[in-house]
Amino acid sequence: MLGPDQCLFDLEDRWTYAFDAGADQALPETLEPLALSLPDIQAAGQVVPMLRKSGVTPCTLEFIDRFCLDAVRKTGLSAPVASLISSNTGAMLLIELDGDPDTVAKEAVRVRQICDRCGAIGVHSAQNAAVREQL
Repeated sequence: MLGPDQCLFDLEDRWTYAFDAGADQALPETLEPLALSLPDIQAAGQVVPMLRKSGVTPCTLEFIDRFCLDAVRKTGLSAPVASLISSNTGAMLLIELDGDPDTVAKEAVRVRQICDRCGAIGVHSAQNAAVREQL
């Protein structure tokens, strides 16, 4: 898992990843996966720069559009997490926050606030390792 200092991105130019898999790095104390259901790709596109401006640096950020969501639904792969994907979800963002518990909790609140401003249909947190793995 990459920490905030190893995963850098700049949406205005390009995505840049700097990997440092040094053995001396400790695993993060807390990992908070969030599945964000949004009405469309435009709403998802609003969330990402707002995260950047807020100072939140997720260790993982994945985008899924309606076409991919439909394909996943048709194959049945989404069955374990189907309740997280409403029928009017046009895009999803999968975000993982990591770090110390206090920082992760504060960042999760900021992510939820940003998603509310961008018209999120739902923001779901994996409450245990099994749900996290399914996401």
